[in-house]
Amino acid sequence: MNIKSFFIFVLLLIMNNTVNAQVSVGVKTVPLIPNGSSLTGTFENKTANKGSDDYQGYLPIINFGITIDYFFQNPFSLHTELNYKVQGYQYIGEFEIFALNYIEIPLLFRYQRGDNIKFFIQAGPSLKFLTQATHDYRKKGIKYESTITDIYSSSVLVGNLGLGISYEISERMTLSSEFRYGYDLTQTVKSADNVLLDSGDTWTFNDTHLTQVAITIGVSYKLKSTKR
Repeated sequence: MNIKSFFIFVLLLIMNNTVNAQVSVGVKTVPLIPNGSSLTGTFENKTANKGSDDYQGYLPIINFGITIDYFFQNPFSLHTELNYKVQGYQYIGEFEIFALNYIEIPLLFRYQRGDNIKFFIQAGPSLKFLTQATHDYRKKGIKYESTITDIYSSSVLVGNLGLGISYEISERMTLSSEFRYGYDLTQTVKSADNVLLDSGDTWTFNDTHLTQVAITIGVSYKLKSTKR
């Protein structure tokens, strides 16, 4: 069973086992700063003699989505999302950014304890699909930007770990804040040796994986029980 089939299987299992379950739907986003990513592994711009040690994490502010929670036997639940996010990496000391836009769908198994205020931990996989990737470089009045989507994997499997806190404002409304760490289990870059960008630079990549840390805030609304 491949990972896409696994996701479909889990969703069908949820739909078939929601007797007496509670379902919440909501929205989430990140504050301006605590959201960043970086590229691990080794990579090198052979033309400009720049290596992976010259690049650091990227701090985009775009990371938002919708959430769905299935509450089964307390204290366990399944948390799913549909997110739009930007990840990437950038050159130290200059304006050179590699930005990757993704649609991500996680399936996180959550354990929580508490009454009106709940603390939770969660873990699980997610699939993210690349929608666009760009290389943006600006220096001394020179501006260069190109689309480089074809050098990155179109779909990536991610492993996630997180913890957070939620507060029930009312019987139906809940506020939450969460810290999550994600790591690309499959390689981020599809191509490897002698990748030629539109700028004329030749790159190599080896065992590259994106990592991300993010603090999100959200609000959710609890629907009626799905009793049959």
